[in-house]
Amino acid sequence: MKRSKYRKEGIVLGYNEFTEYSKDEKVGDSIDLEIYVKVLGLNSLHLGLWQKGQPVTMDEVPKAQENYTIKLINMFPEEVKTVLDVGAGVGDNAIYLAKKGMKVTCISPSPSQENYFAENVLAEYDNITFIRSRFEDLEINEKFDVVLMSESSNYFPMEYGLDQTIRYLKIGGYLVMGAHFRKDNRTDFKEMHVHETYLENAKKRGLILIEDIDVTDQVIQTVELMHNIFKYIPPITDVLIDFYKKSFRKKYKFISKLVSMFFKQEIELVKELLLNVGPRRTDPKPFLEYLTYRFIAFKKGTDSQ
Repeated sequence: MKRSKYRKEGIVLGYNEFTEYSKDEKVGDSIDLEIYVKVLGLNSLHLGLWQKGQPVTMDEVPKAQENYTIKLINMFPEEVKTVLDVGAGVGDNAIYLAKKGMKVTCISPSPSQENYFAENVLAEYDNITFIRSRFEDLEINEKFDVVLMSESSNYFPMEYGLDQTIRYLKIGGYLVMGAHFRKDNRTDFKEMHVHETYLENAKKRGLILIEDIDVTDQVIQTVELMHNIFKYIPPITDVLIDFYKKSFRKKYKFISKLVSMFFKQEIELVKELLLNVGPRRTDPKPFLEYLTYRFIAFKKGTDSQ
């Protein structure tokens, strides 16, 4: 799998070089958020969960995403009061929890997500707070009933994520996850954790497996929808590039040079996302071959590290 030089900067979410992380390293804006929210008009960043008989259309994606949130939150133990939402996206899970009276602490290193929360979430819900931080760098004096990871566990090294989970969970608290996992150690989709390895490492840290549900056949529909969108991107891009070369660049040579000079990295990033990362990540064939999508719940035992 081609690995982008931009991933270490945290710009293309889910494709970071784990070994590149450090507290001082800058995290860039989240293009994923801009595409999902501003282009596709969605209120969530996760894949969604499709029910039997539900029409598989873009109009139905918000309903599938709502199904996902409900099923994931239903894995919580009773009487949960505090939740640490790791990689909180645009706050759809947090809002659902807040409406149920829970206190939710959301974290993300993304400035785009921080801005989104400030503009759309925090003013309306006084039981939601946002901390801009990587999970592995988080330093707060609080423990939680639940640590929630909705498609965020692959954004940081497995060991760091599990150690921080133990650190911030109360005894008897839960780690609840919705996540892609690799089926084995093959290098395809290397940014995803291996399912069995994750379970083994969680067990070593005193996390007791409560539920492990394979929902791959209920998320693959979104992957297929997105792939059908991305397959039109290369020909559209070719048309735009051809127009740019034949018309715009000839007419506006000075402006063209300025754009190339000051926005070269951004242009290359968009090309990488639209022409390489997007089509590859949404191709249902390798997705089904190499990945499994799980809803998992662990309970923190008294002998956790």
